[in-house]
Amino acid sequence: MCIRDRQMSSLKEKALGAIDEAAATRKRIEKEKEQMKAYAVSEFAKEILETVDNLGRALESCKDRAGKNDNLYDGVVATEKILLKTLEKFGIHQIKPLKEQFDPNQHEALMQYDDPNLPGGSVGIILSVGYKIQDRVLRPAKVGVVLERPDEKKNEQAKKAVSYTHLT
Repeated sequence: MCIRDRQMSSLKEKALGAIDEAAATRKRIEKEKEQMKAYAVSEFAKEILETVDNLGRALESCKDRAGKNDNLYDGVVATEKILLKTLEKFGIHQIKPLKEQFDPNQHEALMQYDDPNLPGGSVGIILSVGYKIQDRVLRPAKVGVVLERPDEKKNEQAKKAVSYTHLT
């Protein structure tokens, strides 16, 4: 009986292990399926972003027509709004980081410049809007970043030193 009980126990453990493994595989497949569904439109979205950019350029080039009851201008505005809404329906959102701290994971710095009205290291100019789908960047925002000033670095270090002394 003892051998038989050990064999039964061993088979039971193997069966339970196989069941656990199957459950884990099922969960992994479900997760992968959801990710594929969420990001399936990524390639299409990347291609359509050029169209969105061109609509924006068209609007920018004829700003003087805004509010003048110009049907062509109003039609382009409406088309851009509809296209952006459609992208948002599929989880695609614009990255417009103006006055935010530069984030190399979402922004591409094309230039640096001095601006006394903005803190150093912040985005002062958006040259091209970025886009992300869910939590993934489709295209980083192309930006101009404000130069860090030496006096800002000293102030930042002083703030850190003061906050450190309060902790001790």
